[in-house]
Amino acid sequence: MRDILVIVVIIAIALVCLGAVNHDRSVDFDYFFGTWTGVSMLWLAVIAAALVVGVGLVAGGSAAVHAAGDRHKLERELDATYTRLRAAEAQLGVATPADVAAPSGEAAVETSSGAETPGEAAVEASSGAEPPAEPETGDGQAASAPPVAPEQDGGATA
Repeated sequence: MRDILVIVVIIAIALVCLGAVNHDRSVDFDYFFGTWTGVSMLWLAVIAAALVVGVGLVAGGSAAVHAAGDRHKLERELDATYTRLRAAEAQLGVATPADVAAPSGEAAVETSSGAETPGEAAVEASSGAEPPAEPETGDGQAASAPPVAPEQDGGATA
């Protein structure tokens, strides 16, 4: 709204300046009620500037009301979606992010093995599952380097 107001005021000031430069000129202004004779260009510019400001404020207010309505509509839709999501998670028995949080109040950190909680990391480590062997090149070395865990490479993605 503030941006619209600034633009409208700049246009109004430009119109008034144009009228002030031509203030010594007078014109006859014919309209359907009659004729306004000897009208200064300054007065016409002031009237035009007032109309521009009025229309700009109405348009800005209308845009703000429309944007607020759209925002409220999206918030209601998002609330309904979260409600349905939580109901579906409860039905499936999936842990919600609040349930996964560590006992000290900290969020669970994903380990290099891809587990989401420390308990899952221990289960994966004790399962003894070996990673699949990589194909070898002709010289007896693996075709690609092993992936680097995010903790070791400073968070860079591969």
